[in-house]
Amino acid sequence: MQAKAHTSLTLLTATATLLFISALSPTAHAANTWDGGAGDGNWNSALNWDNDTVPTSPTNLTFIGNTQTTTTNNISAGYTATAITFGNNGTNATSGFTLAGSNIALGGDIVTTNSSSSITDTITLNLQWTGNRAVNAAANRTIIISGAISQNNGTRTFTKAGNGEVILQNAGNSYLGQTVINAGTLTVNVAGGIANGGTNSALGAGTTANSNSLIRFSGGTLNVTLGAGGTDRQVQIGSTTATSSGGAAINNNSANGSTPLVFSNPAFNVSAGAITTNRVLSLGGTNTDANAISGVISDHNTGGGGLVSVTKAGSGRWILSGSNTYTGATSVNAGFLVVNGNQSAATGALTVSSGATLGGSGTIGGATTISGIHSPGNSPGIQTFANGLSYSSGATFVWELNGNVTTGRGTAFDGVNVSGGTLTINTGVTNNLVFNGAGSATDWNDAFWGSNQTWLVFSNAVAPALASANVFDTINVSLDSLGNDFSTSLAGSSFSWSQTDNDIYLNYIVPEPSTYALLALAAAGLGARVMRRRRH
Repeated sequence: MQAKAHTSLTLLTATATLLFISALSPTAHAANTWDGGAGDGNWNSALNWDNDTVPTSPTNLTFIGNTQTTTTNNISAGYTATAITFGNNGTNATSGFTLAGSNIALGGDIVTTNSSSSITDTITLNLQWTGNRAVNAAANRTIIISGAISQNNGTRTFTKAGNGEVILQNAGNSYLGQTVINAGTLTVNVAGGIANGGTNSALGAGTTANSNSLIRFSGGTLNVTLGAGGTDRQVQIGSTTATSSGGAAINNNSANGSTPLVFSNPAFNVSAGAITTNRVLSLGGTNTDANAISGVISDHNTGGGGLVSVTKAGSGRWILSGSNTYTGATSVNAGFLVVNGNQSAATGALTVSSGATLGGSGTIGGATTISGIHSPGNSPGIQTFANGLSYSSGATFVWELNGNVTTGRGTAFDGVNVSGGTLTINTGVTNNLVFNGAGSATDWNDAFWGSNQTWLVFSNAVAPALASANVFDTINVSLDSLGNDFSTSLAGSSFSWSQTDNDIYLNYIVPEPSTYALLALAAAGLGARVMRRRRH
């Protein structure tokens, strides 16, 4: 028994000694891992690295821990990092690193670990791609790159990977290849926003050739928070993998006021090949300027499948002005979608959710159901529906008049043409009459309003389906362009809707003279009674 006890004690002592030696040995850690031991943040200080040796180019660099997280490359300009890893994960350390100093050549990717809490790492030094490169921001990770991204030769692709966010803050990025957004969010936050192909911008220079300036999506989001801008770059919605369902999301969250994001290429999106799965193009953000796609949105596949659908998300505004041919659904879930192009070939159903708005002066090819707001035209204008239009209970129809006239349908007042299918108006639909819109000259005191008037609003190919003879259950009348109230200025007058043949008209009715006389007598009688009461 004593011999056993002695043997066990010897083994425990030997094990403890080995553990103690291992804890002291630099070989227990990965080489070229930052530990900030020198305390000065300089890359050429040996004690800042776990093996107390300045890393020799080219090599992998790993930054981890909470010590001396602001670092400076003062080893040499053009130093080559074969990869850069940010290793904090919210448990081992919660700090973000800043990499500053001389430019480096990047021979591999930039990656982060997943984190249990939000961590932001910042790269202010300039980066030179030596090949196609990816920046992988994992969950809860943000990488800000304010240094300029260039390339050594050839055409280099920049890929945003991972579920986190990469923010580009340099308008002088000059890499020549495509920008690929595989996952998460790629944010442009720099004056100048997104420029044309062949011009330096946050998304590189690309080239004047469409293919090398392409913005390719495989499910991620392009988010613009500053600069916006116009670009002739094309988009690929989803990867070339036939069964991949990843779509594309484009958001403009720039401050409102002359900062629209506009895609001007005549062919907005390019073919992704023989695609068999459907993809969604989501247009969002909070910016309410004239964000627009003027080119054609198509199903962009050569395999006969994989429809493209369009979703309007966010509180901002987007304008579609191309002759679109995509055949998936259009869903206006929030904000304002303006359809100005001829979308008669875009035959998928269009729905407008409660609180969202559809407007524009184009043609909509799909069967349309509105549960939100319909404001046809562009203050004003005519919108055409080639496959039916239905207003659900709770919907609102907005009609504008900008003068004291009944002529000029589409220029002076709004019109709706239902050239195919049926116009259906259910109960519980509200009509807002707007007379004080931008540029309006409507004046209740004008002689025009002294007589009855009629406007053709809904021109229908077939008889409409109306749940009520009144057409709309509620009519709200705005002030005129001078701020005058209708019920005060034109007391006794009213607006109503009526059907003649297939069409629906808005009517303005002035009381008959006898009615005016009765109103005057009633007013006089009321005055006399008041006087008698006062005498008593």
